[in-house]
Amino acid sequence: MTRERAPWLVPFATVGGMFAASTALWIGTAPRAERAQTCLHAAMWLAGHVLLVGSVMLGLSRGHEGRIRRVRARRPGWDAVAAWADQSLPGAVAAAGGERSVPPGRVAPLVLTWCTGEVELWDGGRRPSRLLRVGWEAVAAVQVVDARVGDLGARGLAIGLRSGVTLVVCPRGRRGGGLAPAGDEELDILLEHLRARIPARRSRG
Repeated sequence: MTRERAPWLVPFATVGGMFAASTALWIGTAPRAERAQTCLHAAMWLAGHVLLVGSVMLGLSRGHEGRIRRVRARRPGWDAVAAWADQSLPGAVAAAGGERSVPPGRVAPLVLTWCTGEVELWDGGRRPSRLLRVGWEAVAAVQVVDARVGDLGARGLAIGLRSGVTLVVCPRGRRGGGLAPAGDEELDILLEHLRARIPARRSRG
């Protein structure tokens, strides 16, 4: 199974590692008489770095909540989940006759929303735009698959259409303010909810 990692984890870890290395070098090369003052300065820099990272993560979390809220305002009563686009999604949306293209970028934020009759993909921007609408009668299956968000692996949901097109999105988890992919338990719940909407499955049971 692919290990779940948030798309922002690698750049944040890289910056943190560079900061730690530069701080150690700074303290190590300081004259002995000045090391106490240098350590104080390093501590201040560290506190500033932590505050900066915390602010960025808070902003990302609020952005995630805002996307859900804006789309739900357009689709009251519908279920919705924030997600990232798998690498294959832009081509799949175009092949499925999408109304708009998937937003450009290595990590495209989306909102997947659905009701009894249909499932939709939205870009989740400040002025949300619907990318694709599909009636449940056009859906053949939904399953959990390995996916790619940017250069990182994640678990995603594949919505297979009867036309042969497969739409893969990577839902965000509720833990951590939606900054990491959904875990296995959350994916299983989403899978159950989505599969229950497919007419063929619903008629069996």
